[in-house]
Amino acid sequence: MEKSSSASPITNPDVSAGANSHSRLYIPSLDGIRTLKWIRFLGVLSYSLYLVHDTVILAVEMYLPQLHKVLQGGISLLISFGLAYVIYQFLEFPLGQLRKKFSRA
Repeated sequence: MEKSSSASPITNPDVSAGANSHSRLYIPSLDGIRTLKWIRFLGVLSYSLYLVHDTVILAVEMYLPQLHKVLQGGISLLISFGLAYVIYQFLEFPLGQLRKKFSRA
């Protein structure tokens, strides 16, 4: 099959499906992204962050109303990540290890 010179960077002209001869959307492999430590760190904290972020935002707005909204957002972000890290380290990870221990028995 000849490569089309008019193919866009997001399509792969080499992939076609029988009767459908049009190019399909080409999504490059994400394997390189998974090796980035900060992406993995965000993935590890994501559930804990989901649990705490709304409460932290409301608390910062309630207890620090005199601060600019952008500053409130920054403080909320820092507190949320710190709290999510603590929850992961002292609850999620140990309980996950315990679950693995009992599921093997």
